[in-house]
Order: sequence, then C-alpha cells, then structure tokens
Amino acid sequence: ALPLECQLSLLERNLWILKPSLNGGGNGRGILLLDRLPSSHCHLLSWVAAVGRGGAAGASDALDGCLVQKLVEKPHLLDQSLLQQTAVSNIFEDAGQRWEAAFNLKRTTEGTLHAHALRDEMALLSGCRNGMFKYNLRLWILASMASPPEVWLYRDSYVDLAAKEFNADLEAASHVTNLQRGHRTCQRYWPLPDFAAYLRWLHGGQDIFGEQILPQARAIIGNTFCALRTSPSSLLDKPSARLKRVGVDLLVDSNYVVWLMEFNVLRNEYGLKAAKGQTAKDELTKRLVEEEATLKAVL
Repeated sequence: ALPLECQLSLLERNLWILKPSLNGGGNGRGILLLDRLPSSHCHLLSWVAAVGRGGAAGASDALDGCLVQKLVEKPHLLDQSLLQQTAVSNIFEDAGQRWEAAFNLKRTTEGTLHAHALRDEMALLSGCRNGMFKYNLRLWILASMASPPEVWLYRDSYVDLAAKEFNADLEAASHVTNLQRGHRTCQRYWPLPDFAAYLRWLHGGQDIFGEQILPQARAIIGNTFCALRTSPSSLLDKPSARLKRVGVDLLVDSNYVVWLMEFNVLRNEYGLKAAKGQTAKDELTKRLVEEEATLKAVL
C-alpha cells in the first residue's frame, strides 16, 4: 500500500469517475463523475444505463461493463498564462533545442516581477482568462507484447489541458481533459519541454519534471509490464512480437505524485489526430510516426 500522505489527494471527498469499458468511450464520451457509489456494485451498471449516455449507447455500456476509478481530488494545476509565457516551443522548432532550453530555464527576481506584470496582458492576447487548469500527461511508448516484453519510451509528447478552469463542482469540462466537444479559447496541447520549463521556472531552476515526475512515470510503465507477466500472463509466449504503439495517460497531483489513468493501444491512426485548430499535437505526432519507423527499421 502507498504511504497515507500519498493518498490524501484521493480521500477527502467521495468522488469517482466511471468510464465505458469498450467501444465509444474515447474523447471523454460516456464518462460520469459521481459523488457517491450505490450500496451494491450490482446497481452500478443500472446507473450507467439510467444517467449515462442513454438510449442504445447507455444499454450497451450497461451490457459491456464499465471501469470505476477514484478521482484525484487535488490535481496539480497549470496556470495557462504563465505556461504560455515560459513555453520554449514558441522559440525553437528542433526538439533537442527545446529540451536544452527547458533544462536551462531559471527564474530570477526580475523574471518573477516581469512575469506577474505580463500575465494579464498575455491572457488578453491569447483570449484566455487567468485561471488554473487540470491536465493529464500523455506519454507514448512502443512495446512488444512478448515475454519478456520490451518497451521504448518516446521522449517527446504533451500535456492536455481541460476546456475550462478547474473548480470543485463535478463539471466534465473542468475535470475531463480529453473532451472534444465544447468551446475552447486556450491552447489545449503543450509539448513536454514547455511543461518541464514551466515547472523549472516555478521552482527556481529545479528540474521537477526530470527528477520527480518522469521517474514515477517510468516506474508505473515498468510495473505494469511486470504485472502483465504474472500468471495467467497477458503476453505472447515467444521471444519477440510486433511492436505496438501505446498511449499512457497519467495524472499528477498537487504533491507531484503521479497516478496511472489508463493505457490505450493506438491502432492505425487512433489517438494521433488533434482537435481542430490545435497544431501542437499534429507536429508531435508527425515526428512520432517518423521516429517510430526509424526505430523499427533498426530493430
């Protein structure tokens, strides 16, 4: 079990998230936010049919089953205006240069004052109100589902901001980051170097992403594949297998503890297309496909 202090962000309120387990659950479709659970788990699927997507979709969810997860009630939040100000992807196109710039970014006293002076102006220019946004961390991996498995973690990916500023109400646009519907006035996808630079600036040059968040993410991925090897194994009983592209969605809480949300096998082009007008993800996925092809050729 995790130490109690690692679980405090889960325990203060009785908040849960319920997702369809099979087809149709992508892009936030069919997700319910709950402040209670029924007295019997047998009643949960009837709740899905009654208050979920409704109609044939609701009946399908009730038949196929659902996934229930405890909601992280105190997620780490991002200041969108400050994120835009500290972004290195606006300056450098090359991924290596972006990471180098993020690594070297430090906050000074002058920079702190300058940032606060610019924050309202940046919000007006970007069309965003000042506010704190929930996000999820998406990592991409290539994995062979053989025993023993092999996993390659892609360096460049993104964080995905919710459509609305975070609030304590159970409003989907505030809590569910991958909703496609709804009006967005702010940039949704931010490359990881921008995220790393933002955290480094906030913490006076300390590499929060590289020293705290990324090691936890690596451990989660490694532990998941170790679990897959446990009998009855979900892996193929042969030394090698075709590489699969997998998206790993993680959530960071207010103490920088990283929590696993889900793994998604990204068949064909699934999960690579960006929402309309969000070009940052398009650029990242294009590089991902190119570098995947290079890796597969070498292997």
